[in-house]
Amino acid sequence: MFDPLIRLRTEDLLELQQVHLYSELDSDPLNPEAKAGTVCGYTEWASANRKPALSFSWDWVYDPGTQRLQAQWSSLRTNLRVVDAQGEDLGVECTRLCVARLMTRASWERVIAESLDLVLTMPPDSRH
Repeated sequence: MFDPLIRLRTEDLLELQQVHLYSELDSDPLNPEAKAGTVCGYTEWASANRKPALSFSWDWVYDPGTQRLQAQWSSLRTNLRVVDAQGEDLGVECTRLCVARLMTRASWERVIAESLDLVLTMPPDSRH
């Protein structure tokens, strides 16, 4: 049976360097969490220091009123699965949380905003 997932321990995942590949506005958003006046989009990232590469893609919402991007981590698409020290699968939710932490360290909001010319209001210490 073919298994496309790459398995990593949490500590190995958090050592990855991510590269922003692209971000786009969604021309026909179907995001149920989006309020009127918000802008929806998606983004794709990859690991820069690992072969084979890991990919990370998710949807996000930009609210012009608050000038913030909000990740929709439930939409995460990745070829990664986080495992414990014995190689046991820690599940989809754990993988989402670990990727969210990794991407926060990569300042994903700022990078996407710059690539799409969105104005952001960033909270203090948003990169930690």
